[in-house]
Amino acid sequence: MKLVLIEDNADLALTMRVLLEIRGYDVKCYLRGHEFLREAAALEPQDVLITDYYLPDVNGIELVKRARAACAGVKAILLTGSREEAIVRAAREIRDCRVEYKPLDYEALERGINAIRARKGSDRPASA
Repeated sequence: MKLVLIEDNADLALTMRVLLEIRGYDVKCYLRGHEFLREAAALEPQDVLITDYYLPDVNGIELVKRARAACAGVKAILLTGSREEAIVRAAREIRDCRVEYKPLDYEALERGINAIRARKGSDRPASA
């Protein structure tokens, strides 16, 4: 299982990657959505996609949907600093997709990773 992180803020991406690696995760990091999508075919069902909603080239909801086209079983966590109900609702309508809010609480993120990994590909949306 690997974590695939898409975050356009290079400093935040580096910090997140290092903190997650310290916690024992294998992390692959991308700064742009399209950069990740070129390699999305390498996803495996046990991987967890962690993506920012506001990316410069594609929004996080679209990214998760396109990643699912490459690997139907991949689970996702959408990161957002926004409290816009439309974003949260769109994420929650996607099966096995959680929402975590910025600024990040890394313990909460790890609990979210563990919760989403524990799901066995149910048909219901994941809650935050």
